[in-house]
Amino acid sequence: MKNAKTGKSMLTTMIKSATLIIILFQSTVLLSQNDDNINSRDILYLTSGGKLIPQQAIMDIRHYTIALEVDMVKKSINGSTEVSLNLSKKTDTLLLDLIHLYAVTKVKVNNKPASFYQHDDKIFITNTTGFEIGNQKVLVEYNGIPPSRY
Repeated sequence: MKNAKTGKSMLTTMIKSATLIIILFQSTVLLSQNDDNINSRDILYLTSGGKLIPQQAIMDIRHYTIALEVDMVKKSINGSTEVSLNLSKKTDTLLLDLIHLYAVTKVKVNNKPASFYQHDDKIFITNTTGFEIGNQKVLVEYNGIPPSRY
């Protein structure tokens, strides 16, 4: 009986963590405090709302497709999120939010590998020739251990 309760508790935690990922991708801006310990597992500093920065204001997010693999033993998540968006201006950088607890392993834009880097709680997807006005599909693959509390 105890194992069933523990398993249910772990599943509940993983579902809550998956929900958090969805919320963070849906949030158009997360204001982070640049503290000295970005490796902290504390994410209570995150907020949503407020004025959009220019790199996010040019993106109209149309749809998210999220796929998650939850490892109950390791208490980790492997996932991918496909973001369908419409750009109102050409840009050399697409900016998405993802908490620093998850490492991005691969990014594709319109089914082509894309250059990217992570800093704080953001993913910067870059292209020297720029991303054109109009519809874009961004696939982000990531993994990590979700926060235990939020």
